[in-house]
Amino acid sequence: MDKKTLIIADDHIMVREGFKLALSGMDNLVIAGEASNGEECVRLAEKLRPDMIVMDIDMPVMNGIEASKKIKEIDENIKILILTMMSDESYVFNALSAGIDGYIYKMSPLTIFKEAVRLISEGEPYFSREVTNIIVKKKFGETDKKESKLTQREKEILKLIAQGETSKEIAEKLFLSYFTVTTHRKNILEKLQVKNTAELIKFALSSGIV
Repeated sequence: MDKKTLIIADDHIMVREGFKLALSGMDNLVIAGEASNGEECVRLAEKLRPDMIVMDIDMPVMNGIEASKKIKEIDENIKILILTMMSDESYVFNALSAGIDGYIYKMSPLTIFKEAVRLISEGEPYFSREVTNIIVKKKFGETDKKESKLTQREKEILKLIAQGETSKEIAEKLFLSYFTVTTHRKNILEKLQVKNTAELIKFALSSGIV
């Protein structure tokens, strides 16, 4: 079995030593290098092209999120696991925007860390339960906020659109003029900030309107 190469990026040497010790029992991994800041990690990644990087966020010179973004631009196939103390949701979503493949906290049990490394090295994303909760809460919070902008009539029309009804059919079913339905449709698109019928249907399904 081919071994996966890995870089550890953290500005504390004792933390890096702890990571190496934790991963020493994983026979399919080889520690290819270490970095003490984001800029150094980017240079190492470009030179070594590792399979995976374990990356802290709060590092000098260049933080882990910026480093992750640059590394993904160099080679999007390099997997990146964020391992940090930063629990604020802004860090989570900025890291996701950078293209990372996993996010866990340093206070996580060792078993979680090793499972995250194993799965990500095999091509599967991994996010701790706490991080997943942040993502889900944000997603459904935004959905609820958008849905609350719709009137009851607009929700009724959106449901029929999602069920495949045309504007003409909706007008006949709700005893409205075709013009009124198309006006409602335009308002729904604007309120939900979507562009087309496909996105309307996706919203209706995710929000439970259908």
